[in-house]
Amino acid sequence: MKVPNLPPIKDIFVRNGYTMAIDTTGLLWAWGEEGFGQLGIGTVPASDVLERSYVPVKVHTPNNSSIGWTGMQAIAPGVTHVLGLKDGKVYAWGSNLYGALGNGNPLNKFTGYPMPVVDPSDPSGQLSNVIAIGAGWDNSYAIKNDGTVVAWGRTPEVKRVTVHP
Repeated sequence: MKVPNLPPIKDIFVRNGYTMAIDTTGLLWAWGEEGFGQLGIGTVPASDVLERSYVPVKVHTPNNSSIGWTGMQAIAPGVTHVLGLKDGKVYAWGSNLYGALGNGNPLNKFTGYPMPVVDPSDPSGQLSNVIAIGAGWDNSYAIKNDGTVVAWGRTPEVKRVTVHP
């Protein structure tokens, strides 16, 4: 069965009741359950309500400024949060349990749209020069172009290491 309302897709990920896809123009799409804001459509579900979208919808741009985020290089769906990579910069949305979103605000429990991942050691203040991303349950990882692995969220005492080939 063909998924309705979806243009040609170049990458797709299925995780914990929701699906994320990048179309051939780099536009990011999402559908399925949204218990933690992981669809990135600008909503933050109430704790007693499970939101869902039965058809693909366009993920909002960072800081919820508009609908339809293009130019995505990669996405990494975790169980309750998602990481996105665009122009070497990392963005996150969904559940911030244990700081999985890396936004520097542990009081922010959910974010229903992409927000920049903070890196105080980067002059821009945002995690940059990233070539790969990965997300787990409440943890997130990025590999920088120099081979450094950056971790945040619920990680076993790992914050920054360098990978040696």
